[in-house]
Amino acid sequence: MKLLIWPLMLVAAWIGYGRLVLSESRLMPLLTAHTLKVFDGDASACDFYDDDVQVDIVQEMRQGRWEVEGGKDELCGFLRKSAAGLTLLDANVDAEFADINLQRRGFPWTEATLSYTEHVRISAEKLPEVVFSSQDALLLVRTLTGVKVKALRSRSQQL
Repeated sequence: MKLLIWPLMLVAAWIGYGRLVLSESRLMPLLTAHTLKVFDGDASACDFYDDDVQVDIVQEMRQGRWEVEGGKDELCGFLRKSAAGLTLLDANVDAEFADINLQRRGFPWTEATLSYTEHVRISAEKLPEVVFSSQDALLLVRTLTGVKVKALRSRSQQL
């Protein structure tokens, strides 16, 4: 009987771990910390993404449209360019998340889809304030080292 208890306890722990790691209370602080890294130009922000991440980003701005499709190289290049522009402008960035929806799947909760609306306000001295709203969806996978983004879809527009 004792031989059966240990495997059952390990399975229960693995299931509990999946539910905990892929919970909104754990993912939102992780996403907030990641967003801060992106806006600060921290190169470790790319560590949040799986090596074979699939990216589909569209930004509609008054000056034009910016599209990013591809993988990790394209995404990290986009993040570096965005952060460099913010650094050059010495901009202040304020971001908040709303309409958060988390759906876990896979047994035992090995992946999840996290969708949300992100409102970003960018201000810089002597420049008009810029406000964006985006609808984002992340496919998250649980790995041995934590959670990684496997796919990213983002649609944003300047308000």
